[in-house]
Amino acid sequence: TVNMYYYMETYPSVSRNFILNGGAYVEIEPIKNLKIKSQIGTDTRFIFGNAYSVPSSKLRSGTGAKSKSGQMTSNNTITNTIEYRFDIQNDHQISVLAGHEGISNWYDYFAASSSGQDEDRMLRLQDGKQSTYSISESMSRSKFLSFFGHADYSYQGKYNLDATIRNDASSRFGSNVRNAMFWSVGAKWNARNENFVKQTPWLNDFSAKISYGTQGNASIGDYAHLALIGTTTSYNEGNSWIISQPSNNDLTWEKQSLFSIGVSGRVLNRLDLEFEVYNRNTTSMLMDVPYPYTSGFSSLTANVGGLNNKGVDITDRKSVV
Repeated sequence: TVNMYYYMETYPSVSRNFILNGGAYVEIEPIKNLKIKSQIGTDTRFIFGNAYSVPSSKLRSGTGAKSKSGQMTSNNTITNTIEYRFDIQNDHQISVLAGHEGISNWYDYFAASSSGQDEDRMLRLQDGKQSTYSISESMSRSKFLSFFGHADYSYQGKYNLDATIRNDASSRFGSNVRNAMFWSVGAKWNARNENFVKQTPWLNDFSAKISYGTQGNASIGDYAHLALIGTTTSYNEGNSWIISQPSNNDLTWEKQSLFSIGVSGRVLNRLDLEFEVYNRNTTSMLMDVPYPYTSGFSSLTANVGGLNNKGVDITDRKSVV
């Protein structure tokens, strides 16, 4: 059994994290109920790692090791919207919104290590044996651009309709197929203010809803659609370049549609009930397709296959007043 205090004394590892997470916005209302808003946000992180093991440690057999690394990730967003809300005779509430959003992601990383240090006071990277030197780096970037619109209608707070449409573009896909259109519509009946609910003492709340919508998935590597050049040291320990990934200019969004219909209510002020039927259909799934090794590649990311999920969700939540 290793004494953990001794282990931490002879194998120290320190990570310093600097995080900038925040946002700001400007909103104006040039005329009543018309709001124009511009918002920016960032989540930026700097992470520096420093780890070593001392040669005098009984766990190291007289040789030390050292590694250092640095990493930066930055996710930045800008969103611009214009929204107008108005009422008609206090019974009809209508709102319309249009907007634009841009997202930029950036990742940069490097690491270096060496081993073979033979003195506790000589633990720099260059104090290790040259044959053990190791360095590596990687960098990745991606961008998303979206335009969207939304409309919402409500009558006396009982009947609600909403619709959304958006166009999304991602740098992770080929230039001719990186844009896709998605949309959704929905309706809800909130019967809380209906007379039959008010006159039914044991029924405290009741609502019904129906919706259909589509959405996209772009959760793949930033350069999965490009032919990439990499390096290898297979020849005489010298560096040379290779084609490490084939291209797929037709790589595009994975698409999903969802239809759902459900009811919910509250009974006797103690029991919440929800019942929902749904049908989710996924097409153009983003998957790694195996390649024959004679091609020089093991796999390629492509849009293949589909998946269907359907079912019934019943939720029974008891609450105590």
